[in-house]
Amino acid sequence: MAGRHVVLIHPSLCFSGVTERMLATARALEAQDIRVTVVSTPGTRARMAEELGFQTRFAELPPDPWRAPFATLRTRRMLRSLKPDVIHATDDSVAPLVSTLAPMFSVPWILELHLPAVAPLAPSRGLPGTAIVSSESLIASVVNHGGVPRDRVRVVKNAPEAPAERGLPATGRRPPVIGCSGLLNDSHATEWFLEAARLLVLGGSRASFAVLGEGPNEGRLRRWVRERGLAERVTIAVPTTPDVAASIGALDIHVSCKLEGGPGWLACLAVALGVPSVFVAADDAYDLVEDKSSGVLVEPENPRRLADELQLLCANPGAAERMGRRGRVRFLTVCPPGGYEGEVARTYEALLGAVSA
Repeated sequence: MAGRHVVLIHPSLCFSGVTERMLATARALEAQDIRVTVVSTPGTRARMAEELGFQTRFAELPPDPWRAPFATLRTRRMLRSLKPDVIHATDDSVAPLVSTLAPMFSVPWILELHLPAVAPLAPSRGLPGTAIVSSESLIASVVNHGGVPRDRVRVVKNAPEAPAERGLPATGRRPPVIGCSGLLNDSHATEWFLEAARLLVLGGSRASFAVLGEGPNEGRLRRWVRERGLAERVTIAVPTTPDVAASIGALDIHVSCKLEGGPGWLACLAVALGVPSVFVAADDAYDLVEDKSSGVLVEPENPRRLADELQLLCANPGAAERMGRRGRVRFLTVCPPGGYEGEVARTYEALLGAVSA
């Protein structure tokens, strides 16, 4: 695979689990002596990508290429200058664009999908390609609605490399900080988290709350916080440090708000760090979490239940930390070190091997 050039088409270099997963993919590819170029729109993590040494090019990336022909043409011209050996979409939102452009260059394609497919996805002309899904629960929709043959679908779960276990917070040092993280869009039940925060504040909790993220729903969520008088207790912001693990590890409790396709990359990072974690009860969360042992599962339509579970964890910090440590042990069992990088390498070996055959 040495000497190959992969172009990663990424929707935005913003703070999100998809961006962190893309950076991990790029690192895994470069470890295989594959040259990587990231084509994206600017964002708060653009500097991070550059500091890691990845070539970055900015372009318009229309989610519906047929409705934006001129933007699609400009992206096509950029890709022609880059001469890719593989075009790789890192997210559902840019999968239609890659499906449109890959046949124009007659190069293999990869589509990473983190949500159920609702329309045909696979490029035409019989090009070699693979659809990577981050959850087994997505396979049926990718095959039935996305039109990708089952033998071209590969599961590569979110599995960030586990950093060193965070230091345990001093009991009673300050009110606990409860946070969620990820892209602020409709695939994340951030309002569920915020309503639980409101109920806790009304109940007299001294906790503060952090929403670590950005995205299309950010303005609406900020208004929600202001209108309910929670501005002094709830912070919505992008971490200022490039070390995402440090930001997630500073939380006393992490809540995963991703609705479909299993826990996101940042939620898995929280578990890997040993942060006591609560998850939307859906899909692969059941594989990662033993309820009330290595984490807590709560239905996303029930903020009262979420508030009660968070209050219980805050009232028993020692028990919460023990749960976090059990979560870390389970994560390391389910996602052994080097597992994600190995899956990326095997995916590319199979794809490029099929091209060479």
